[in-house]
Amino acid sequence: MTKRSLSVATTRAKRARRFVLFVVFVVFVLLCVLTYMRLEHLYFSDALFWVAHPHAIDYLQVHRTTKYFSLLVAIGIFAFEIWFA
Repeated sequence: MTKRSLSVATTRAKRARRFVLFVVFVVFVLLCVLTYMRLEHLYFSDALFWVAHPHAIDYLQVHRTTKYFSLLVAIGIFAFEIWFA
């Protein structure tokens, strides 16, 4: 193999890894949104907002399971941030 073909193969492998990471992240976010929708009977846009901004959840108005789930979502988002870097 030449040096150029090796670098092309490496670039393709990096793109494939990024694509897989992106797909896993999107699936994670969609599962979180669907869970929020089921737990608190929210609209899709409201549940997506809660995934992006968990500090916006009013802790006096939601169920205990939603509070625990929001902690898992925050840890998951943090893990993806580390994985992206």
